[in-house]
Amino acid sequence: MKNKIISIFFCCVIIGPSIYFLPIFNLLQQKEPVCIAVIGPMEEANGKAMRQGVELYKEQINKQGGIDGRRIKFLFRDDQNNADRAERIALELAEENKVYLVLGHYYSSASLAAGKIYKKGGIPAISASVGAESIISDNEWYIRTIPGGSIEAKLVVSYMYDILASYRNIPLAEIIKETIPASIIFTGDADGQYLLKNFEQIAQRFGIAIKGKWQWDDEKSASEQIDNIKKELDAIDDPGVIYFATHAAEGIQIVTALKDAGKTYPMIASAALTRSFFDKVKSYTKERETPGYYSDGMY
Repeated sequence: MKNKIISIFFCCVIIGPSIYFLPIFNLLQQKEPVCIAVIGPMEEANGKAMRQGVELYKEQINKQGGIDGRRIKFLFRDDQNNADRAERIALELAEENKVYLVLGHYYSSASLAAGKIYKKGGIPAISASVGAESIISDNEWYIRTIPGGSIEAKLVVSYMYDILASYRNIPLAEIIKETIPASIIFTGDADGQYLLKNFEQIAQRFGIAIKGKWQWDDEKSASEQIDNIKKELDAIDDPGVIYFATHAAEGIQIVTALKDAGKTYPMIASAALTRSFFDKVKSYTKERETPGYYSDGMY
């Protein structure tokens, strides 16, 4: 009998406060979550990394009580790095009117297309990868966390002096007196066009002569474009340093094709290419057999 009384007492001690605080707990649970949209190439490695990163942070924030007692909820959308798809997703989010913030997009072209919708709807957006200045210059609702393409272009041009001096084994002081040749391969999207524009402007100031320019078109045959680049490079007496203002997908195809053809041009890669170049190239047989086969000479 004594044991039963003690058990009942402890049940009251434990359950009593729980019943008292249950309405408060339920009230917190009933609060609408803070919805944040995460948009990018979700089926690709970069998109998967975005998802993993925000999911880890969501758990940390929610365990600490969320934001003013409201849980964080992520809405994942796959724009496939496609501008039209990104714009449609942005329109859907604006019509639903339930997201407080957008994290994305991954490509500048997708950000430009969606940014118009975010600006009109007053939806703040943050990207950690886009470089085109036009995304933020006329849109107070868009923020990026990395330097823009103009800074990259300045760095590339100034660094080319050192690369060329090292590649030709000529003292840097002598190289500066010469006109430095260079070439550029760029994408037709906002990223590539912006890098091209800045590269050309700054190269002129530094006395760099651009000997070759090739625009990559995703709608055309990759093999035909690569063959054309190789032929035209062969026809140029000295193409100099080749600047790859491309993304990894097309950049890897071009670099590996040039190396397989025995071409040993000094190359410098954009940030967009280097994000995954060195990781992806590991899967190539020649790179596995001879580490550095494709990556050596890539700055």
